[in-house]
Amino acid sequence: MAETFETLRDAIVTRLQTITQIQQVQTDPDPNFTGYPAATVYPSNQESDYQNTEQNERVYAFIVAVFYETASTGVGDALTALYELVDLILDKFDQDPTLTGTTMPTGKTILDITPVPSQWGQVPDKELLKTDIVLRIRVSADMQ
Repeated sequence: MAETFETLRDAIVTRLQTITQIQQVQTDPDPNFTGYPAATVYPSNQESDYQNTEQNERVYAFIVAVFYETASTGVGDALTALYELVDLILDKFDQDPTLTGTTMPTGKTILDITPVPSQWGQVPDKELLKTDIVLRIRVSADMQ
């Protein structure tokens, strides 16, 4: 059975693959893609909050790094397209805040997901714009 990180990562990838504007989704943070726009999904920092002796609340954080090439579009057009794509991604997770249909490991339940856009910039030595979206997923862990 998959662990919590893998389960959540796979659920995120599956949802991103339903956004037809994204040409490629991978779990490797290496920005070498076969098509653009593209996205990578990988874990970020993890926080936990002790609730009581029977239950813990954990926050699993993932980075969705979204890349858009600038060689053929130019920076201005690529940035505009990236703004629109980020909104599509945020909407996708806002519309399904518990990742419906995801089978979590025993004793774990998704409480909610919060997508937050964060860093924007260019990838050094590549003709790419990149933005990171942090997905904070709160999970209740039954300790009994």
